[in-house]
Amino acid sequence: MAEMHIVEVLAGYRPDGQPVIERLEAYDTENPSQFRLIKSPAFAPSIAKDDLIKLADEAGQYSVIEHGGNLAIRIICKVDEQNWGETLKGELEKIGASIDRETPRMIVASVHVTVGFTLIEQTLDKYATSNSNIIWQYGNVYDPETGNPLNWWQDVQSET
Repeated sequence: MAEMHIVEVLAGYRPDGQPVIERLEAYDTENPSQFRLIKSPAFAPSIAKDDLIKLADEAGQYSVIEHGGNLAIRIICKVDEQNWGETLKGELEKIGASIDRETPRMIVASVHVTVGFTLIEQTLDKYATSNSNIIWQYGNVYDPETGNPLNWWQDVQSET
């Protein structure tokens, strides 16, 4: 039975150049440097729930060994609004998303790519259009450096 661990991954760098480390829940594997993520991260790029990652070093560098098929979605409310995400969470759950993290101004959700980008984007855009304080983005669809699509989902979609 896999044991749960907290792994530290590099989420980026602060303006002063200091690393930002995000702590994630993950299951161990037979390989001591590889872990399967239990939830999508709030900040670490290019990874999501159920991905198998390999930690490269103690500084939190990682690589994706296998995509688990989930899209990581970050929804942010730019101002303090009471209960801003309650209806949105219900709509996300209707399309099969899990709510992985929640703070007063952020929701992180995971949804399997086979749900389809169109349905996901329609669901999220409806709320972002009706409330200009809400923005959303995918956490593992675009390369954080180039902005190009990662296209990992093409393999997942062809398997279904």
